[in-house]
Amino acid sequence: NLSYNFGLTDIDFAAIGGMSQLETLSLSSLNLQGSIPVSILTLSNLSSLNLANNALTGEIPAELWNLSSLTNLNLGSNQLTGTLSSDIGNLINLTDLSLYRNQLTGSIPQTITQIPLNYINIRNNQFTDLPSLDGMSDLQYLRIYNNLFTFEDIEPNIGVPLYSFNYSPQ
Repeated sequence: NLSYNFGLTDIDFAAIGGMSQLETLSLSSLNLQGSIPVSILTLSNLSSLNLANNALTGEIPAELWNLSSLTNLNLGSNQLTGTLSSDIGNLINLTDLSLYRNQLTGSIPQTITQIPLNYINIRNNQFTDLPSLDGMSDLQYLRIYNNLFTFEDIEPNIGVPLYSFNYSPQ
């Protein structure tokens, strides 16, 4: 865990990518810039990846969707762009998904309903379509506010039994 290590200025992502047994990688709040380093997305045993509160840009690399061991993914509060790939459905163990405060656009893929998510935080993006999450029995927290969803996107999810559902404003 190197998060909040404000004196850290140079990270060797290739070396981190070589740590094949690494299970948790937290590099939040380090003012990282540029795209998400693909070298760290080869860590097949990774169960938790936290790159939140940085200045990462570009699209989410396709390699990320192959990390099927992930249970926790936090890419919140960066400057990521592009759409969310339907390959998110490959993250078959993911329980916590945080993509808040980015510039992500487009539809939330239907394949997200195949994941045992407990927590979804996609607030403060530019998403336009949300599938019905009705079959997601593990889902308890859904934060979708400050997107471009319509009532037609939100209404099918009103009856989903959630502990917390934040959807306004859109």
